[in-house]
This record gives sequence, structure tokens and C-alpha cells, in this order.
Amino acid sequence: MNMIATATIAGSVPLAETALASSHPDAELFRLFAKLRQKHHEVEKAIADCEAANERMKAELAHLPALPAEPRPPAEYSEDWKTITVGQMKMLPEDHPLVVWDRESAPEWTEWNKLSRARDRKASKLSGYTAAERRFNDIYGQEMEIGDEIFAMPALTIEGLSIKVQAMKVLNLDSEIMPECSSILENILAQAGLHSEAIDA
Repeated sequence: MNMIATATIAGSVPLAETALASSHPDAELFRLFAKLRQKHHEVEKAIADCEAANERMKAELAHLPALPAEPRPPAEYSEDWKTITVGQMKMLPEDHPLVVWDRESAPEWTEWNKLSRARDRKASKLSGYTAAERRFNDIYGQEMEIGDEIFAMPALTIEGLSIKVQAMKVLNLDSEIMPECSSILENILAQAGLHSEAIDA
């Protein structure tokens, strides 16, 4: 199957068909967008794999030996410790019981955090989450690289401009732009015969 043809947007005018001829000015943009859509589906699968692995990791954690109790502050300051901020701690005098406890318990906290991280790493490896996350990072990086190629390539036609807008939507880069800019993007899609709700990445 021609890669360019696969860039057709569901429910919209099949603009990719206009790029089938090698002489089309924006044929390369259509080819890259088809590649982006394919990679985006891989990203979505990688996300699902991570979510499934995360559930398995929770189950693994439940079967691993429990951590020792966290260091606890003096009983009369236990509630204060739950809400006090770093800035508030700095305002307390050096001989305040909470400051003294925080300082003296630092080695104990260091050891507890070391045990906690080791336990998390073991559960992550056993559940396959470590591998799933690594795969997601690799695929997501590849997707963004394709996006960079699309955005770096000049668009020579309104169809080419629409490809760039669609790429922004696939990569969720349009979610925080100003309303004025959003209007421009929607106008480009309209001129190309597309509607944003019809874009199915």
C-alpha cells in the first residue's frame, strides 16, 4: 500500500490522494504524516502496555516484604510534620524539637529511602514495567523526531499546511495555544476541507 495514501483522514476529504503523484509539491509532508500516524498508534499501544505493567507492579509490591516503619517525629509534633513546609521549617530555631528530630533522623531517612527505591526497582523489573517504560520512551522519542521533520519542512500548499496542523493535533501540541492561534489552525483545516473533529490519529 502506498504510504502516502494511508494518510487519509477518517470522515474527511481524502487529501492524501492529491499527493499520490510524485510531482505534488507537498508529497513528502504527506509521506511523513502517514509515518507519524503509524508511529502514534505504536505510542498508544506502548502507553497501554505501561498501564498494564503498572497494575502488575502494584501486585508485585503487595507480595514483597513490607518496608520498615518510616521515621516518626516526636508525638506532640506528628500532626505539624504532616503539613509543615520547607520554608516554615527554616523559620524554626535550631533547637526546636522538630528541627532537632529532622536533623538527627536524616541518616535513618536516607536508609529508608534506599530500601524503598530498591523495593520499587525490584517490583518494576519483575512486572515488566521497566521494559515497558523504556519501550514507550524510545517510541515516543521516534514520534517526536518525525514531528520535528514535519515542522521543519516548508509547506508549499494549503494541503501541506493542513498536514502540519494535523501533526500538531496528533502530538497534542495544540492543547495550550492561545484562542487566536487556534482559530488560525481551524481556518487552515477548513480551507483544506477538513474539520478538527474528523481527525482520527
